[in-house]
Amino acid sequence: MRGIARLALSLALALSLALEKAQALAAAAAAAAAVADTAGSDPRAGKNSPAWYPQGGARYATSHATKTPIPGEDHFAETFDVETILEFHFHAYFFEHNPQAKADAMRLRRELIDAVARGDFVCVLPGVTAAMIPGLNESEIWPIDDGPIGPHPVGQYEIWVPDEHLAAVMSFIMIHRGEVSILFHPLTQSCIEDHSGRAMWLGPPFRLDLTPLTRGTDHCDRPQYRSLGLGYAKRHVAGAALI
Repeated sequence: MRGIARLALSLALALSLALEKAQALAAAAAAAAAVADTAGSDPRAGKNSPAWYPQGGARYATSHATKTPIPGEDHFAETFDVETILEFHFHAYFFEHNPQAKADAMRLRRELIDAVARGDFVCVLPGVTAAMIPGLNESEIWPIDDGPIGPHPVGQYEIWVPDEHLAAVMSFIMIHRGEVSILFHPLTQSCIEDHSGRAMWLGPPFRLDLTPLTRGTDHCDRPQYRSLGLGYAKRHVAGAALI
């Protein structure tokens, strides 16, 4: 009797393991089929479908401050049709209570302003004037922030660059930034993606608070300085809501 009981128990365990394996294989096959259905298609065509957005861990961006998950659909703008990004931001960061760090960031600012005044390139940052860049509306220039604001965790100032002058400004900042950490990101309709997946850093990165970057807020960047006729203002992109 004991032998029969052991045999029955062994068979039950084997059946249970076989069932679990079959279920796992079925789930894997379903996942592979879902990937195959979307492979090779234009991702923009299905943006309104929840299945298009990244799933699992890739579906969320998390704020270091609040740990609040942000749905994947907020990473992308449904009407983003621009194939070439035409405007960019550099953000020069500094610890607002560290005099040496702030002085280094202000040194870089002065050197950039001097380069603009010489006509080396066009970029807009606090301190640049219409005398240096004819047609510039100085009232549109974002001031120096002496503390956290929006997604930025420390003091910073913004440097706007159109694509026509991106290479020259990038080269200048690479050479002259010293110890200043620089956030570099594009300007599109996808605020969160611009400050996360599409962003790059020169120097040590800072953790950003992405929660203020939901669509429709004041912290979502839009094309700037249209009076200069550069960047998005210079090129007509059919169907682009950015223009």
